[in-house]
Amino acid sequence: FERLEGNDPNALIGLPLIQLIRMLNNEGVHIP
Repeated sequence: FERLEGNDPNALIGLPLIQLIRMLNNEGVHIP
């Protein structure tokens, strides 16, 4: 995936996390 600027570990973790949440939402699992 495209890397966000800087060496922010949150950026490294955040992108896959967003993809995971989208995947779960598509399966009908809603995360508050």
